[in-house]
Parts: sequence; structure tokens; C-alpha cells
Amino acid sequence: MKIGIITYWDSPNNYGQVLQGFATEYLLRKLGNTPFIIRFGREDNLCTNIDPWRKKIMRVLKGERTILQIIKRRLAQKQEDVNRGFDDFRNQYMSYTSDYYPNFESLKKKCPEADCFVTGSDQVWASFGAMDTHRCFLLDFLPDWKPRFSLSSSFCRTSMIEEHKKLFKHCLSKYLAISVREVSGLKLCESIGVKAEHIIDPTLLLSKSEWQKALPFDNQKNEGRRRVFFYVVTLDKTQPYLYKLMHQFEERGYEVIYCHSYNFLDGKRNCDPTILEWLSYINTSDLIVTNSFHGFAFSVNFNTPFIALSKSKKIDINGQDSRMYSVLSGMGLENRLMAVSDVNYILDHAFEEIDWQKANNYFEKQREKATVYLDDVLNLAYQMISKHAKMEIN
Repeated sequence: MKIGIITYWDSPNNYGQVLQGFATEYLLRKLGNTPFIIRFGREDNLCTNIDPWRKKIMRVLKGERTILQIIKRRLAQKQEDVNRGFDDFRNQYMSYTSDYYPNFESLKKKCPEADCFVTGSDQVWASFGAMDTHRCFLLDFLPDWKPRFSLSSSFCRTSMIEEHKKLFKHCLSKYLAISVREVSGLKLCESIGVKAEHIIDPTLLLSKSEWQKALPFDNQKNEGRRRVFFYVVTLDKTQPYLYKLMHQFEERGYEVIYCHSYNFLDGKRNCDPTILEWLSYINTSDLIVTNSFHGFAFSVNFNTPFIALSKSKKIDINGQDSRMYSVLSGMGLENRLMAVSDVNYILDHAFEEIDWQKANNYFEKQREKATVYLDDVLNLAYQMISKHAKMEIN
């Protein structure tokens, strides 16, 4: 069955974004399908009425950023200026539509040819973006009879405005099945009268051995000097603590490798790895320190010791840190989520023993659950396609 996937796909620097798309394709192909990702441009977002400077002023007033931080961002070099080989990876290991779809109207006018469609993982149902962008991620450009489902889609929020509630209820009612990445997503679906299942991120649905067979990254542990790999996706208010942590590990004799996927380049970084190099660092380092969901997800999956840092100064399990907390709590590893501002605590607990068997058992159960989910929804899709074909003949 030919399956079209809509998700985030075009980042030049977000490793998790690309790898969750790869994992979704891998899982569907493993079940005998021919999946591809839709090259959707989200250009409807460019038409939103909120002035960029108004957004900046609002963030300053809310205390989310300082004026100095905004000035630094304006002057900083952008991530796009560094070639990490993401396009090379996509071209070699993934499948995409030949056509580019800039907005909702382009998808509505000329929908990609597929038997079934899936809303993929990542923050596809988050609060940001134009209404027509939400409609795309909700597959509202499809005819009503076309089979559709979601796989580990993320809301990345705990509430919705009324306008979103109406749209999501209307669109999700057409889905054969819905699965969300976080437990908090189940509550949101329930609040709009939609049934959903909890399925963990696609990158975790592949075992370490499957990743090793699928992609050629290094498996040999670092010899000689011990290494700590820092991977960070947000920086605004946490830089001083991160720099202090790096310095402290260096003082203790560790080699510190620092990579980030922030919008603007940090001059203190010392690494801009390709995707395969990034996977190698996670697999072969002695410790991973990260505030990225996928950074910690691959660390746990590869059984590499890790510290999951809060995205802000303090831990917020109902907000920015909910994605990491959702998975960690399922494995009984909540203690690995630490406040970035508590540097001494992090240093004291960095190398505490982790019960990997408990984590691996959790993943095995989740993978079995996901396989059942996919088998069931794909069978429903086949039935729906067959029924529509018979109606067309008649």
C-alpha cells in the first residue's frame, strides 16, 4: 500500500526531526508498504497577521527573552549557514514527493497519489501556525473517503483554544485511528470527544540493533579520554548553566563535544556533525547531556548514560519538559530529568547507575503495542479502500 506521510521534514539542523521521519518510513516499509513524506512547506504561516516585532516585544514583556538576547539573535550567524549534510541524508535514505506543496491550497488542488495517509510524529499538532497549516497536518485536504490515521503525533501543549478544538474535532473524526506521543495528548483528545492511543515516538519503536542495521554509524566506544556529548536545542536562558557544566566536566578530565540545533549558532560549539556522526556520538560517548527529546530518546534506546536537562531553569513536567517526562516516567527513570540550573546536583548524579533492563523491557512492550496498532489500522485502511473501489465499479 502506498502511504503518504505529513510531518516536519525540512530542517537543516534538527536531527530528531529528520530521524523521526526516517523511523516512520522504516516502520511502514517493514510492514510491506511503500511510504513517502510529503514535501509540505507550511507557507500559510507566512500570512499570519502578527508582526514579528510585536512578537518580540510580547516575549520581552512576558520575561521569555531579554532585549540583549534579541539583539544577539539578530547579529548571530544562522544555522542554515552550516552544511551538516541533512539533504544528503534525506536523498540517500528517505523517500519524498517530487512535487513541493507550499500551502493548503496546493495540497487541496493536487493531492499526492497514495492509498492511505498518516499524520506523523513530531510537534505536528502544536499551537503555533496558521489555521490552514493545522488543516494540512490534520489531513483536511483529503476527500472524506480516503483512509487516514496518526502515528505518535504530538500536541506539545496541555490545552487548546476553542477555534482549535472545533477544527481538531471535525478533522480527527475522519481518522481511522489516532495515536499520540504523550499521555497529555490523550487528555486533549478526550476533551474534544476523540478516542486515541498512546504510542511512543517512532525513533524508539526501532531497537538499537534495527538502527545499526538501517544506518552505518559507529559502534566502537571512545577509547582513551572519556567523552561527554552535549546536544542542546534551546539556549536563551540556560547558556550560563550549560557553559558552567561543560567547564566542570572539562576540569574533571573529560573531552566535551558540544553541538546544538538552536536557530542561531553559538560560537562556543565545537561540532557540527552530520546525522550519522550525531548518532555515532550518542552511541559511543560516556555520557550524553541534552535538553532535546530525541537526544535523550536515542541515548536511552542505545543504553548510553544520559542527563535529560530541563529546557528552562526549572523542570516543568506539564509544559516544555512533558515529552521527556512522559517517557522517563514509563521507565521509572524520572530522576534522570534534572534542572539545568542545579549544576552541582547534576555533577553529583551524572554517573549514577541506570537500570537499562527496565528501560529495554518498557520499550519492548511499547513496540509490541505499536505493531498491533499499525496492523489493525492498516487492515482497516485496506477494507476502506476495497469498499470504495466496489462503490466506484457500481
